[in-house]
Amino acid sequence: MAFVGYVWSRPKPDERIERNQVEALETVKGLLKAYARWQRNDYDGNGRRDLPLGPFRILRETRLVNGRAIDLVGEELVEADMREENPRALKGYLFTVSHPDLGWSQDEMVMELAVLAKPHQPGVSGSCSFYVSTSGEAWFTNLALEQEVPPWPDKRSIDAGVWKPLDFEGVAP
Repeated sequence: MAFVGYVWSRPKPDERIERNQVEALETVKGLLKAYARWQRNDYDGNGRRDLPLGPFRILRETRLVNGRAIDLVGEELVEADMREENPRALKGYLFTVSHPDLGWSQDEMVMELAVLAKPHQPGVSGSCSFYVSTSGEAWFTNLALEQEVPPWPDKRSIDAGVWKPLDFEGVAP
């Protein structure tokens, strides 16, 4: 009787990276939809169409008057938020939100923000970082970023080729 071995097929690293990057951008699209819904429904009840710059947990745990949580995002995404104490990558990426004029860790209401998707292990789980703003601007970089949360792309970093425009069919509120 002959031994029949099993062959385990693993995706090539570049295939895994590409798949993770595509899924990271899909996650960004989902986040932008959640923020658009937040704006439409004014879940914080302040009468303004503003956005929470705080952790994603706000998009999940904010309570309606009947006590039900709004659940705009799933727990996996909350756990992949870079603001969590020990964030867990979601399909190879970590996420957060940022504002061009405010420090990253501030927890305020703003009129515009950008979602940052950054590989948990650059070169292994992804090779590009992405910034996509609620106004529809999108950029990517394949450079290793020194800062945990890099500044928004500005004219200087775009002209230098650090950030490049990204053709992104996101959702603007």
